[in-house]
Amino acid sequence: MKSSRTWPLHYALALLIAGVFASASAQMIPGAGLPHDLQRISDYVLLVDGKQVPAKMYQSDRPSAVLVTSSSLPPVLLMGSSAVTVKPAAIEEKPGDVVSLRSDAVLTPQGKFQYTDPDIKFSVEGHAAILRVQPPMLGLRQAGEVTTHNPEYLTSAKALSVKGQEIAALQKERRPVTVRVYYGSWCSHCRRLVPHAIRLEQELKGSKIHFEYFGVPPGFTSDPEARKAVIQSIPTGIVYVNGNEVGRILGDQAWQSPESTLRVILAAISAKGGGR
Repeated sequence: MKSSRTWPLHYALALLIAGVFASASAQMIPGAGLPHDLQRISDYVLLVDGKQVPAKMYQSDRPSAVLVTSSSLPPVLLMGSSAVTVKPAAIEEKPGDVVSLRSDAVLTPQGKFQYTDPDIKFSVEGHAAILRVQPPMLGLRQAGEVTTHNPEYLTSAKALSVKGQEIAALQKERRPVTVRVYYGSWCSHCRRLVPHAIRLEQELKGSKIHFEYFGVPPGFTSDPEARKAVIQSIPTGIVYVNGNEVGRILGDQAWQSPESTLRVILAAISAKGGGR
């Protein structure tokens, strides 16, 4: 995935301010045209009255909207240039960290929100709230750190299927293999593909194949470590056997079944009599 298509998700809030929806003006608004299938995101932290509080955020691209849920506030929907609240009962949870709003949901206007990069400020029932962009995870990491920072990765990984025959073959690998996945915790494309790596690592637990993750910043093509590894798109999985690079998992098709891609890479090295 080229860097031009992997912008940080907080850029999407600029679309909200562009007025995709008309601002709410009535005291109560029927829920026509509400966003559906909002996907869990982890790009923000929520501050209420100056203190960070636990919260979950969900985003819809069409229509552009962000839903914020927290025990400190009623659920808040940011769309157009307005913040509105909804009843918890109007939120329907779906598999894979996805939620939708019921078509009969009623929205209660709370006023306009303000976008001052990198913060989104709004008020809810007299409380001052801020969505603040969470710094990206950078550098060499293990899966537990990655999924703590991006919890939706773990949920998505659980929903994925794998090819048992390929897994069985990889579990027989006797060479020390490392797969280093270069990714961006801020990258929407990585959000879709990195869970495949997480699931594969889970399936290969106890084998000779180990995984590690390297977080890169936005504008990663100028990052020294990414340049050293010649990373031109993310996610990119570099496969090492005995410390030597032998191939890469790269592109949508390769990541849809990384177990197949990895098996092909390792089989090619075996056929050449290398890597041992």
